[in-house]
Amino acid sequence: MKIKVLILTAFTVLSLCVDGQSNLQGYILDKETSVPLSYATICALNQKYGAYSDTTGMFILSFSDERDSIRISYLGYKSLITTIECLQRNERVLLEPDSLQLMEVVVRPQKVKLKEMQLGFLKDKPEMLEVPSYSINMYATFIPFPKNGGTIKMKSIRFRYRLSKINSPIRVHVLKVKNNGEPGDDIITENIIFNNFKKGQNEIAEIDISKYNVSMPVNGVFIALEWIDLDRTPVISMNQAGKNGPYIWAVKKTRQSNPNWVSSYYETKWLESSSQTTFLIGLTVAIYKK
Repeated sequence: MKIKVLILTAFTVLSLCVDGQSNLQGYILDKETSVPLSYATICALNQKYGAYSDTTGMFILSFSDERDSIRISYLGYKSLITTIECLQRNERVLLEPDSLQLMEVVVRPQKVKLKEMQLGFLKDKPEMLEVPSYSINMYATFIPFPKNGGTIKMKSIRFRYRLSKINSPIRVHVLKVKNNGEPGDDIITENIIFNNFKKGQNEIAEIDISKYNVSMPVNGVFIALEWIDLDRTPVISMNQAGKNGPYIWAVKKTRQSNPNWVSSYYETKWLESSSQTTFLIGLTVAIYKK
């Protein structure tokens, strides 16, 4: 029997009141090249609403107060804080590339033997548990550093999914681990978008990250999946939850399961989930030893 896993301890489904709201249209562009920035995040600083830009850089934001402050962000670019009033006067938002990019860590082994390993919980036969996309649209699973160590190079990210009625792109994050154990900043400061969905009920997505030549930190990483919801229809009830999938498969937690965290694009914090499931997210690594 298929069971939808609804993680409600940290958040509740966002109920939007559309009365009295206005729409604002704008475009997110690269300041230097004027190239549209797809899937940029637009969110209110003190309210729980926001939007994403589409593949042309266009966004439509519903708001009720012109005085609201808005943060516009995109991986690899400096975030911009502005107001609804400013956006109404100029629909073109220019983001500046961030010169403080993460230095790539290139593994140059000498006389070493290469071994690959699968980390995480990507099992061949998952239990029939589904994690739907709704107002909580970011899920992160902790992947610990292998016990037998060495130099670990991250190669690919995999996760199991099933399609829904509407299938939004998924942004994949590789996140640092903060000292308190929470998800931190992006290690790869480039947008990694997955939208090459197949129509099967139990498909595996695989995203190659070997080109970034990044070593795995010794305190582990978080792999986070972010649903980029381009459907601007407000979710006003639990019956509508999950329609902007795809669903991500999960398994029942065991003592060996890794911590899961949840967040939303309009939040600046992560909260640990008390759900009794572990998301089926895997990380393929290459181990170099002397």
